[in-house]
Amino acid sequence: MVIHRRTGMTDEGEYRCLVTTPAGVITSAPITLRVASLTKNFVVSPSNVTVLVGEALRLSCQIDSQPPASLLWTQDQQPLPQHDRYTTPFSGVLHIVGVQASDAGTYRCLATNAVLSKERRSSSVTVTVLEAGEEDVFRAPSFLSPKKHLKVRQGEDAVLECLTTGLPLPSISWQRKLNMSEGEAWEDLTSHTNGLVMGSYGTLTIPNAQNTSAGRYACTAKSLNPTTKSEVTISQEIELDVMVPPEIISPPEALDTLLAKTARLDCMVTGNPPPRVTWYKDGLTVNTKGRIIQTSANQLVFTNSITSDTGLYQCLAYNNAGHASSWAPMVINSSKNHPDPPQNLHYLVLSSTSVLLTWDAVLPTSEKIKAYSIHYFESDADEMERQAVSQNTSHLLENLKPNTKYAAFVRAYTNFPSDQSERLVFSTAEDGKSGQ
Repeated sequence: MVIHRRTGMTDEGEYRCLVTTPAGVITSAPITLRVASLTKNFVVSPSNVTVLVGEALRLSCQIDSQPPASLLWTQDQQPLPQHDRYTTPFSGVLHIVGVQASDAGTYRCLATNAVLSKERRSSSVTVTVLEAGEEDVFRAPSFLSPKKHLKVRQGEDAVLECLTTGLPLPSISWQRKLNMSEGEAWEDLTSHTNGLVMGSYGTLTIPNAQNTSAGRYACTAKSLNPTTKSEVTISQEIELDVMVPPEIISPPEALDTLLAKTARLDCMVTGNPPPRVTWYKDGLTVNTKGRIIQTSANQLVFTNSITSDTGLYQCLAYNNAGHASSWAPMVINSSKNHPDPPQNLHYLVLSSTSVLLTWDAVLPTSEKIKAYSIHYFESDADEMERQAVSQNTSHLLENLKPNTKYAAFVRAYTNFPSDQSERLVFSTAEDGKSGQ
């Protein structure tokens, strides 16, 4: 961990570590550096609350802090009583169940940033506790905890909150659907003993949550009205999403191939949420335009490979749960008899949709030049490369887009291909105008 004791924010951002090996350069996953901070005001502040003896209450506070601040509650400027009626299922959330007259008072939330050695105190809130009257023999159950979509990282404990109030306090039960389909029956978790922990006052804890723990969970609260002998039932759903770090299940493998061939490097990954994959060559991001593309399956495809494609390739997969990487060398070999690449490419803009390319003839080696291949694409777009063949040292490019920048290069062919020529960049004329 890097700790900066400066007031400026200019050091914030993403950092990468590059390691040089005999095969090439590899990179670490991006590391985000944030300057320690603690805002003056709370994002969520507690509010005054009035409850009856025997009910439950919930207080919450939240503040922006880097790193996250520790949040503690005080009652009348004193630490909270050590009692199992007081629980904090999440940082900044306080549950009090079976409220008693002694729970009345002034509550505050204390936020502490250990790195900055700074504290913030929330505004004071008053908890008023009233005795239940004869008309309060029964109060219908209601939820105090919000309905939410809970996300946890694989391996963390997932705590599902279901705080209810009412008189008498409702009984709580849990059900779940793991497949998320509407037709699937709810599984009753009341007698489930497979590692689940059901708290006394509505919380459900899933230790060491895994991908198989994800799904829809329903909390059901029931109360019996002693006057009417009728049962009142309410339910609330919580969707649990378990974030799984990337795993590369089909890594790139060392590749040795010939010039001008199509080369492919695999990088099939799994994870939740679906990982983002970035390819690097010798520590630098691969520009996936033109003849180099990255498929939806994150395969890196080189059409018409060139000798400068040789290098150490690394696929880096990352999501909110973590990262993974794998690398392999790729070598593009050329024959000893391959011709030299064409030289002195020139262009002549004829119209808004046509350009004439010319180049110098390649001096023959031991074999005659059989043909030239022309490769062109929009230089500022992710357009696939287009190709043409010419027996001469010129070629007319047609059906181009008006007022658009293109890039082109040429190869010479005997029985073997040459490397590509230098890349030529040109722009077509505006629509309706001829070239100069």
